[in-house]
Amino acid sequence: MAETIFLSAAMRVILIKLGSVFKEFAIIKGVNKELEKLGSTLSTIEAVLQDAEEKQINSPEVKNWLGKLRDAAYDADDVLDEFFVKALRWNREKGMINKVTQLSSPSKLKFRFKIGHKIKKVAKKLDEIAAERLKFHLKMSELEGRVENKETPTDSFVIESKVYGRDEDKENIVKMLINRSDEDEISINKLLRCGAKESKIVVTTRSYKVGDIARTVNQSYSLRILSDDDCWLLFRDGAFRVGEAENFPKLVSIGKEIVKKCGGLPLAAKALGSVLRDKREENEWLSIKDHRDNLVEVDGSGILPALKLSYDHLPFSMKQCFAYCALFPKGYEIPKKTLIRLWIAQGFIHESSSGERDTVLEEIGNKYFSDLQRRCLFQDVVKDEYGNVKACKMHDLVHDLARVVGGMECMNIDFVDENWIRRIPERNIRHASIVCDDNTDTDRVQEVFTPLHNRSPRL
Repeated sequence: MAETIFLSAAMRVILIKLGSVFKEFAIIKGVNKELEKLGSTLSTIEAVLQDAEEKQINSPEVKNWLGKLRDAAYDADDVLDEFFVKALRWNREKGMINKVTQLSSPSKLKFRFKIGHKIKKVAKKLDEIAAERLKFHLKMSELEGRVENKETPTDSFVIESKVYGRDEDKENIVKMLINRSDEDEISINKLLRCGAKESKIVVTTRSYKVGDIARTVNQSYSLRILSDDDCWLLFRDGAFRVGEAENFPKLVSIGKEIVKKCGGLPLAAKALGSVLRDKREENEWLSIKDHRDNLVEVDGSGILPALKLSYDHLPFSMKQCFAYCALFPKGYEIPKKTLIRLWIAQGFIHESSSGERDTVLEEIGNKYFSDLQRRCLFQDVVKDEYGNVKACKMHDLVHDLARVVGGMECMNIDFVDENWIRRIPERNIRHASIVCDDNTDTDRVQEVFTPLHNRSPRL
């Protein structure tokens, strides 16, 4: 899965770079011939990626082919980067006026020969891999990404914090806090004596083990699952605009059947409601209802099917943007501006294919961010004094989903953990973030990551 998500992004980035190289350095004859051949090969492969993504699930051979293709594509990207950066540096130093003279100097000719050899080697490898596709009978198709910038219908949808079905839970928790005896203090209470008198500390967790360790009262309090009626209210708020539900009685009926499969989990109800917000055809709703009998019974990956459905309905480029978020640790407050700029730098965001050439990439990134928030994949947003979103977090279960779909391509590695080296896979990591402290051996980090296809190490 991850191979295809990030591979498609790499293909598009390479093709964009090829276009820039052709325009800026058409004078370099030997290299341009190989670049043209490389572009043709990549376009051919790109057309079959969608079918390969579907077939790799049941075909180890196709999965292995995608792995080899990924490695070769990253080699091509690295060579182009080397060529492009070097050429841009020459232009910046001496300008474009004497381009012929510059590229004809001994050092430039030597570099041209070196890059030409590398490009020929990569192009040959990609040709051989492309030829292998024939034995898998892969179908050529128009990639979804070519229409990925279709505008999402706008409305007055505002993401607010609403609580349904928790009145009884709230009353019970308040009673527990009021009636708690302070006779038996533990060390954490002593550490927090700076709080106001009669202050209470509430620890929330999805783990019973953590609850047992942290509690200072005789018993912890377990929240009940929501009733179908309360789940429906959450689902309805995500799926319909205010007052719109009454205009679609058939969809309401189907929606209530979907809610019954959510198992009383608020996150599942909110996520599925958001998926269906702009869908008004019965067959679109029925496909969710009939997807499986239980939308909260996790499979071997530990991922909620309801969340996986939300991911599956994302436009292709947004899948890349979402999976990339696995770089951040769980519970991390992700700066919005930084995240969008990272998406752009990695080639996940392009100018609109609908002719809006003046659309700023950061504006498209803002739309992606808002849509992921609307689909409940981002939460706990932080706003500035003017109400603009500055940062967000991901629910732990949503982060697990990003980690699974990102695979080994996109990893967060904690170097504070003594066993960090065991987490480094044999296959190439393309994107990695690194959590370290003052005691981390940064030389060792560089030693491990230098041989890898890593494009975004963050120390």
